[in-house]
Amino acid sequence: MDKQDSLVSIGMPTKDRGHLIRRALDSLLSQTYKNFELIISDNGSSDDTQKICEVYALKDSRIRYFRQTENIGVGSAHNFDFVRRQARGKYFMWATDDDWWDPKFIETLKNILDKNPDFDLAMSSFDRGGEYVFSGDKNLTLFDGVELFFHIFSVTPKNKSNMAIYGLFRREFIQKFFRRAQIPLPPYLKPERVLIAEMALCAKFYTIPDILFKKFLPENRVIRSSRFKGYSAAVVARILAFVLTSPNVSLARKLKVLARFHKLPHHRGNFIRFTAAVFAYVIFYIFSEIIAHYSPAAFSKELPRA
Repeated sequence: MDKQDSLVSIGMPTKDRGHLIRRALDSLLSQTYKNFELIISDNGSSDDTQKICEVYALKDSRIRYFRQTENIGVGSAHNFDFVRRQARGKYFMWATDDDWWDPKFIETLKNILDKNPDFDLAMSSFDRGGEYVFSGDKNLTLFDGVELFFHIFSVTPKNKSNMAIYGLFRREFIQKFFRRAQIPLPPYLKPERVLIAEMALCAKFYTIPDILFKKFLPENRVIRSSRFKGYSAAVVARILAFVLTSPNVSLARKLKVLARFHKLPHHRGNFIRFTAAVFAYVIFYIFSEIIAHYSPAAFSKELPRA
């Protein structure tokens, strides 16, 4: 097999993480699968992140370090997109700058995609404030289309399946989802949640029970499991509208999603108000896409905090 055809691209956006980034870099550089490139985008760090990354890049030619001369966007959404655009491999994965991966993480997931051409994403079980195992009714491999969308959509402290966004993708598959990267999202709606929900309607995900990834919580953050019961009506309305206006989702699946949404409790007894909100957001996204198409500069400055 051609070396380029088997290349895995790893995109790591970072900013001011000098006290943590060594753990992530050491973990990735210890992978048993060696044919990868590690793309680091430093969003103008003011600590020693640049120095650390440059030292690592001198020691390992697989590292491509980019330092942004100015902040390329509020939060990390633009930075996550930047590393994706720099990728050259057949496969792609995002890597946050403070996490840990088992040495066989890439090798295991790449073998899965190679043996299962019908799947566009492979992900292992993980630890994020506690172990989460993709088995039984949590095994995303068993879901398809609309069922997968609703399973990922119903994220709660007991359902962390949206973490599949940190798995290994076929790069060709994810490219089409960033044509709408300039469309604004509200500050409370994390872009990765919208992205994985949209992807769920367009692909099959392969998950395994092996725990090969540890996602560390940000400093000073705790999981408020007793308070978080799921997405609010406002978040549901926005995600639904985004999916309904997606050029990547087939009309048949959009209709199936609509047919099932009236059964969910998000409208809190006021289905008419909820439906009106959905269609208002649909109109908003349609006009936003028109504006972004004809005047890209209108949305080029910022994306919401991810």
